Amino acid sequence: MKFKVQLVIMADDGEADAAVEVALLEKKGERLERLGLTLAESKVMLKKLQRHILAEQAGAFLAAHAHCADCGTELRRKGHHTIPFRTLFGTAVLESPRLRSCRCRP
Repeated sequence: MKFKVQLVIMADDGEADAAVEVALLEKKGERLERLGLTLAESKVMLKKLQRHILAEQAGAFLAAHAHCADCGTELRRKGHHTIPFRTLFGTAVLESPRLRSCRCRP
């Protein structure tokens, strides 16, 4: 038997934006003790799920904060780096752009 686990990313209006395959499992129910997920399989799935969710949330956060709050001008980038973000399921590496202040602010 095969199982496909997907993460469906939905917009605020309820429309599906994207679907990402998290895992494809082939499970045989030949023995009672092999039913369900193993601890190793669940850890791998949760780590992948966390990585995809973090990437989407970080992207949405950056998009919401990439414009000046006063005039709405898109802020220019003056560089970027990565930062480690520690979670319950391990450390994820996120992009962290350095944005310039807007010229409308003194």
